[in-house]
Amino acid sequence: MDTYLQLTGMDLNENGEWVDVPLENVVPKWLYESLMEDEDEDEDEDIGDDYCVPIPYIQDDFKAWLMNKRGISAKSADDYIRAYCSGYESAFEEVGIDLYNLLKYIFEGKLDFEGTLDETESDLTEEDAPKLVEIYVETMLEDEDAYTKAELRAMKHYHAFIVEVAETLDKTYINKKSRSLPNEDEFRSWLENEYKMNYDNATKIVSSVKRMDLELPSLVSEPMTFLDVLRALPAAHMRPKYLNLVRTKQQAIYHRINCSDKTLQNGFSNINYYINFLNSKNIGR
Repeated sequence: MDTYLQLTGMDLNENGEWVDVPLENVVPKWLYESLMEDEDEDEDEDIGDDYCVPIPYIQDDFKAWLMNKRGISAKSADDYIRAYCSGYESAFEEVGIDLYNLLKYIFEGKLDFEGTLDETESDLTEEDAPKLVEIYVETMLEDEDAYTKAELRAMKHYHAFIVEVAETLDKTYINKKSRSLPNEDEFRSWLENEYKMNYDNATKIVSSVKRMDLELPSLVSEPMTFLDVLRALPAAHMRPKYLNLVRTKQQAIYHRINCSDKTLQNGFSNINYYINFLNSKNIGR
């Protein structure tokens, strides 16, 4: 940039008319030199600043995931995206990882905004995608006072979203949303009547069974959950056998669950209540 041509002032010419003249001709030397020094510093800062894209990669898909998988309203989903953007911009100063461009490269093999990659980044695969987002989550967790709860919650949800997109087994920072059981109220009433339980204890068993539907594998390739298969079995005697078959996969389950061993063992026991309930209704006989 030719600063001499751009930095001008106004002065009267010999005809008494105001005209543009070099700024150094109309201001004191010390002021001119100070202005020039500030201009150079601003240019250096502009050139040296790292640039980041603050919006989440595949933002529309993330919004749809929040609404469909997490049961969040469209308005709340927009709030999550705004919180992600503000939290990401703050954390970027410390982390310095351009998530948008790196995730775009991982999933699409290309960059936006004329980004560049170093040798390490060019070797990234889809398995690395959740770990990149995890760096932001962990950075925010280390200094929670520097971020709002909404910002941290949004980044945690984005991490869980990328885990699902990448189809990895990374543990997430959020609890999965359990689905209601078919005839859930009937199952609770059956527990109260059949086993003389009070409402609170029956509700705990219902919650435990629903939790296990999130944690246990279905062992089928079709898009069916563990409880979907349990309900679909054509004969009552098959249900305990199916549960035992799932239990043989217990070691593999431990590597992917988000609950304690005690919760898992209680869940297996409580599923027996649900099996007895299904069998009492002659389902699958």
